[in-house]
Amino acid sequence: MILFLLISSLSMCMSCCSKIFPDANLSMQRKDYNGNELRTDGYYFREDNTSSRMIIYLLYNNGVLLYGGTPLISEIERREQEFANGEWHNTRKNDKAAWGIFCIDGKNIKIEKWEPSTGIGLPVYIREGNILNDTTFHKN
Repeated sequence: MILFLLISSLSMCMSCCSKIFPDANLSMQRKDYNGNELRTDGYYFREDNTSSRMIIYLLYNNGVLLYGGTPLISEIERREQEFANGEWHNTRKNDKAAWGIFCIDGKNIKIEKWEPSTGIGLPVYIREGNILNDTTFHKN
């Protein structure tokens, strides 16, 4: 009985947390991207050599960014298929932590997105980087 009450209280508290600790708001304004500094017909990745994973971002012409996850390098072909057939987008369309926006100013890119959280609202982080060419940027 005590376990039931404890679990019930915990679940009620968790359902209230989204109202007590709301998700942060994005501070940047989304703007369409029509430039040629970076391409939007593929994905950008960074290899994490410590875990044999790739960190992936997809950029869209409407200024929206989709986080492509962190697949193992050995699993990248499967993830590419999920990007190509729309499965990745469809399974992430309601996952706020998978989305963000980006803007480009000359040779600089700024990314703002929600990040996964411990359950007390989704925080927002801004990251900046330098564009080297139309297929490469480095985050600072």
